[in-house]
Amino acid sequence: MQSKRSCLLWAWAGLLFAGCHSSDEPEVTFPEPPSERPYFLNTSSLRSINEVAIGELQRARELTGIDFTMVLLAKLPDEAELEDYAAKLYSHWRIGRDTEEKGVLFLFAESEGELKIEVSYALEELYPDGFVGSFQDSLKHYYAGRYFGDFLSGMITAMLRRARQDDMQSILAEFSDRLPLPDSPTRRSYSGGAGVAESGFFYEKDRKLGLIRALEETTRENFGAHADPRETIRRYVEYLGKGYNDPFIDLITEGSQYMAMEYPKSAGFQKGAARDFAGDYELTFQDDLAVAQFKGAPVMPLLLRRYPDGLWRIDVTKSWAYCQFTNDLEKTKPAFADHPWMFAWPEELRHPEFPATPKLLPGEVKIGDEIKALEAQIQSGGATAQTYFKLAEILYFECYWIRGAMDALEKGLELEPSNILQRKRLIAFSYRFPDLSRVAHHYEAILKYDPNDGDALRTYIWYLEQHRSEPGKVAALKKRQENLSYPATPFYLNCPPATRVKKTFAIPPETHAIEIEVTHFKHLWHPRTHPSIRIVLRDAGENGAFGVDLRIEEEGGDDLALLVDTDDDQAGLVPLSVPPIPRGETRHLVLRWKDDRTARIEFEGREVARGRLSYDPVKLTTSTRSGGATFVIRD
Repeated sequence: MQSKRSCLLWAWAGLLFAGCHSSDEPEVTFPEPPSERPYFLNTSSLRSINEVAIGELQRARELTGIDFTMVLLAKLPDEAELEDYAAKLYSHWRIGRDTEEKGVLFLFAESEGELKIEVSYALEELYPDGFVGSFQDSLKHYYAGRYFGDFLSGMITAMLRRARQDDMQSILAEFSDRLPLPDSPTRRSYSGGAGVAESGFFYEKDRKLGLIRALEETTRENFGAHADPRETIRRYVEYLGKGYNDPFIDLITEGSQYMAMEYPKSAGFQKGAARDFAGDYELTFQDDLAVAQFKGAPVMPLLLRRYPDGLWRIDVTKSWAYCQFTNDLEKTKPAFADHPWMFAWPEELRHPEFPATPKLLPGEVKIGDEIKALEAQIQSGGATAQTYFKLAEILYFECYWIRGAMDALEKGLELEPSNILQRKRLIAFSYRFPDLSRVAHHYEAILKYDPNDGDALRTYIWYLEQHRSEPGKVAALKKRQENLSYPATPFYLNCPPATRVKKTFAIPPETHAIEIEVTHFKHLWHPRTHPSIRIVLRDAGENGAFGVDLRIEEEGGDDLALLVDTDDDQAGLVPLSVPPIPRGETRHLVLRWKDDRTARIEFEGREVARGRLSYDPVKLTTSTRSGGATFVIRD
């Protein structure tokens, strides 16, 4: 038996050997951690996923209290091993020090195409090797392709759900099933009914069609549309439950068939969707439209249409185009709040969008024919900007071909670069794809053509802060926010009952008249307030006021009365008789004043009030109470 002394000698020898050996090893350097959490660093070529990844990390951190960190490297330092480097980087950055030692590091090396997930000791029971290893093994199918962002987002969401104690095996199965299918030469191609695949805006069509599994015609006949919407839903759930992947079933709309071509699904994905739709639901109707909202697991609602043949079909495209999950993944909400199915959501969620969601194509119109006609116009050289914008609407809202819609919008904006509203639509599509590589460019263009677009300023600042870049630009944009003039584009205000929301704009010194188009699109009655819209001129201290108050004075009423609104006790401010203004109709208002402070109000082309101000107008305030309104303002 060795003595304690000999053991000590061996220990000292080992330390000396380790010290001599380590001096010969190259020293590995680590990048400095970012300045704010969640830590995110990307030196790889996969730059378009930055904002998406940061947003997912932030959400996971907020909902779990775990310090999630992600590092994407173009390559590891020379001589470094991925596993060892991940462990040392974790310690170097002191990940988890502010979260009770609960931390996770995702380290991806692009040149090696490998992922290492380093988990703190405090989380090893929650995230065992088998769980994190499944993500590391799956990455090889996706890292070099178009689905890397989907992979990262799905991986972080899966770890978030596991932290909430969801079943580990079901999470792993759902994660792999719900990712886009990797290329698989074993699947046989199916092209029946896919004539629209010749579209120049349908990319990788051969690969995608090769992933579709055909059904025998007799089997497909079992999944036809039905005159009873509940039977249509039952058949659709049965179709999903069998794991079928044939988009050309009659249960879904034509546009939904094209969406299924764009996103081929595995059998596991389809069966998982069937489980989501297997619970109870509430069915709400309005004319030829219906919404099925499910009461169990958070799942997209099913939007249905009754066609001229009297049969109900599910519009899967609209469910995804018009809805989105809340940040906590607990429920869904409208992504666009002006679409035709909004009758199934609370009125306070409804407001107009700019540009508005397009009207539904009539049921007898063939979407494929519409796409072909627009593309024929493009190929003939006769396309205008509106041709591309119309095509983008169909591709996104009817087919959910997001990439094609984005490309069509880009081409339209080359012809009409000042179209701010279409640039905003393109930004919204970019977050859905997701590809944010051009978002900053479009924000800069919006602010070039309308420097006073307050909404664009606010969201661009948020984007830059999420991107963690250009702090000087962020500071300059915030300074610009402090002295905005009214925007050149439409804007809206809306608020719940008994509350008020407003926007104030600087008036250019040379301006002596402001034209306003206003539409009251909803009201929410409250016993203590009258739903109203207020539009007034103010002095520098926002004390004096001269303008109008459009108000609904009777509970249950829809019509607005026009009242002169002033803080100046001057004569001549009693308006002429003005007919009631129906809700939802646009009215034209002009506020005029002169250097001698004489002011007047014109409504629908005639003068309704005149007075003399005790101040010089320098600000315009628009506000709404217990409802909402849209505004267009011009000098």
